[in-house]
Amino acid sequence: QDRNGFVWLVEKKRPMAIERFSGTLTHASSRTDLQATTIAAFSHFAYFLSKGNRVFADIQGTLTHLDKKDIMVLFDLMTHTPDGSLGVGDFGSDGIKTYIETHIYCDICVALTFKGKKAQDDDSGEEDQSDFEEDQLASED
Repeated sequence: QDRNGFVWLVEKKRPMAIERFSGTLTHASSRTDLQATTIAAFSHFAYFLSKGNRVFADIQGTLTHLDKKDIMVLFDLMTHTPDGSLGVGDFGSDGIKTYIETHIYCDICVALTFKGKKAQDDDSGEEDQSDFEEDQLASED
């Protein structure tokens, strides 16, 4: 329905239950299930692919039944950029720095051979964060 020039296509059909996978400035998750680790690896891959210029934040989703399958639909992601130019919720370099400091490498990140802090490391603060800002795939020449 068109109200004052706005048309909402999904909101009325979206289930009300929302799962949060990260916050605006919180990227570590206590969840270790496949769904949560896949989404954490997705955010890491986006950071890698953008060469450190984009970080997805505030990742949330809702379980939806589509084509006889239950799927998680992600929505309302925020993005941090180096200059904070993407509007409300873009915390610029501070948002990216927070991601670098708090993202915990899950098994999927490790399998993709991203470098850095692994979830199974201890909490001593001695984790290897080497080359996080310059992630390279091991298979890259």
